[in-house]
Amino acid sequence: MKQGDREFRPRLGRVRTRAIGAKRGKGFVAQVLAAAERSGAGLGGARSQSAKSSFGRGRVASWRAERMLSDRSRRVVVKARVVRQGPRIAPMRAHLSYLKRDGVTRDGSKAQMFDATTEEADTVGFAQRTEGDRHHFRFTVSPEDAERMTDLRAFTRDLMAQMQDDLGTKLDWVAIDHWNTDNPHIHVVLRGKAEDGADLVISRDYISRGLRARAADFVTIELGPQSEIEIHRKLAAEIEAERWTRLDGAIQRLAQANEAGIVDLRPAPDGAGGNPLRGLLVGRLQRLERMGLAGAIGSAQWILAEAAEPTLRDLGIRGDIVKTMHRALTGAGHARSPAEFAIHDPGSGAPTLTGRVVERGLHDELAGTGYLILDGIDGRAHYLRVASLVELEEIATGSVVATGPARARPSDRMIADLARDNDGIYAPDHHRRLLREAGGVADPDAIVEAHVRRLEAMRRAGIVARLPDGRWEVPADYLDRARTQDLKRGTVNEQEIRVLADLPVERQVTAHGATWLDRELLAPEKTELTRSGFGQTVRDALDRRATHLAEQGLARRQGPRLLFARDLLDTLTERELADAAQRIAGETGLEHRRLGDGDRLRGTYRRRVDLVSGRFALIDDGKQFVLVPWRPIVESELGKEVTGIVRSGQVSWDLSRDRGLGI
Repeated sequence: MKQGDREFRPRLGRVRTRAIGAKRGKGFVAQVLAAAERSGAGLGGARSQSAKSSFGRGRVASWRAERMLSDRSRRVVVKARVVRQGPRIAPMRAHLSYLKRDGVTRDGSKAQMFDATTEEADTVGFAQRTEGDRHHFRFTVSPEDAERMTDLRAFTRDLMAQMQDDLGTKLDWVAIDHWNTDNPHIHVVLRGKAEDGADLVISRDYISRGLRARAADFVTIELGPQSEIEIHRKLAAEIEAERWTRLDGAIQRLAQANEAGIVDLRPAPDGAGGNPLRGLLVGRLQRLERMGLAGAIGSAQWILAEAAEPTLRDLGIRGDIVKTMHRALTGAGHARSPAEFAIHDPGSGAPTLTGRVVERGLHDELAGTGYLILDGIDGRAHYLRVASLVELEEIATGSVVATGPARARPSDRMIADLARDNDGIYAPDHHRRLLREAGGVADPDAIVEAHVRRLEAMRRAGIVARLPDGRWEVPADYLDRARTQDLKRGTVNEQEIRVLADLPVERQVTAHGATWLDRELLAPEKTELTRSGFGQTVRDALDRRATHLAEQGLARRQGPRLLFARDLLDTLTERELADAAQRIAGETGLEHRRLGDGDRLRGTYRRRVDLVSGRFALIDDGKQFVLVPWRPIVESELGKEVTGIVRSGQVSWDLSRDRGLGI
């Protein structure tokens, strides 16, 4: 070849795979960001036009925001979820309640949400405003350098004000800053309504990239751009991490760029084109090799395991859970070794456990799923995921609970029982006749109709068959199949959590009413208790409770045996109920009425009364009041007229019709 009057001969070398696909001439930071961008973890960079969203507010603002980023912009992770509201989604008040739970503030003070103008946002009013919305947005904003920032709340207000400008509408939001993890972060809940009352539709591009770019720009303005040394230090810290990192993303991209899936980090023979990231990537691959997630096939050559990404992401989640458990148990004075931690994964079956509630909170703060940390009677600490925040609302820290597979619906149990006694046939007429003969049921027809509707739903699922004469053929495994169908549809939880005692064990020892300790003392089959942890705590509490009962004249020792007074639980319950009734009568001026088996009640449900002996419903007719065992079904009738009949110490509620007053 000739160029002008000079001749030159090209020297061909071997084709090399660029470690991160960086162009010659770019510096270290540019190479880092290029690798992170390709792995999906970058702060900016171009994308193909086809990947951009073309629907919703903020499309242009997203493009402008990304162009403002530089190679040295601060890193911010933004997670977002659009939640379509409906009966299967926990109420907004429950979600906000858990966002501002105890233990999330920087100084241990009471948590309080804020908004654009106040430090104490009206979360009740915000929840009420969202009731008719089609959807709402949940954002988690995590600046990598949050601990160095002056004021996360001011940063959030600046970010949301910018978001208002980007979207062209006033926004209704509340937020809270959390300091209970290694990375301080902010949770923002945004209404799905624009200023004009229309549904707020945000461009997917703005949600996934534009908001992150805006946040990164604000952090960079406050703290200044990152230096190359700072970036190198942060990446070096990822070499030993047991989670999915930016280095892993760059390594994965290298493997995908090679037809054989080989990550080739061999240096060039002449030393040209040296890559400053090579040492970090080699160090990370050596760590992955020790973890069994990468295999060496030659000098500076590896094959990445297919399970590397899901395994590392799962390890990251489990690592966060272990930290949460350690912090909660240590803070509550029940420190445990990680070897005694048990993490129960969803889908592995509902564990059968009994224990003390050490902490409750949000497992996935975007999805709104919760968790319980239990100090079990088996001597281990357990982490359970809970799908329903409403269920968590009824569980107090320090209470004693039991978990296990959820029981079948009462209607399904009734259908199965009647069919089993009638050669596998459920007959509506037979069920109706039994209800009328039993008495005390206000509307047998309505109850039977409800059971028939349930059977019709199961027929559409292929579980039962309707006969020509209106009867139903019910299989022997009906309960299991109906339960499986409900789980598939997501209408029920896989596990059930029963509160055995609201009162902590230590306070049950001298409690006035019937306690869980009393029921354990009287149980014919004793619960197996370990001699460590909460198991030993319960052992000690049982001995002390027995001594207390003896001092009260309600028990006596006869050699090694402990003899209890006849009807001990009833005696303790009646004693506590009498005290509670006297107190309520003094507060309300109403007369207390005692109910016996078969008595009817009718009145207005006022509130739930929590006693040591259990939860009771307060119902009055304006002149008299009664205290009867509470059930969750009656809570939806707060302030309304209810009616029912007492049977064997329980109430059979009839909430299908409006009733006149009169207990």
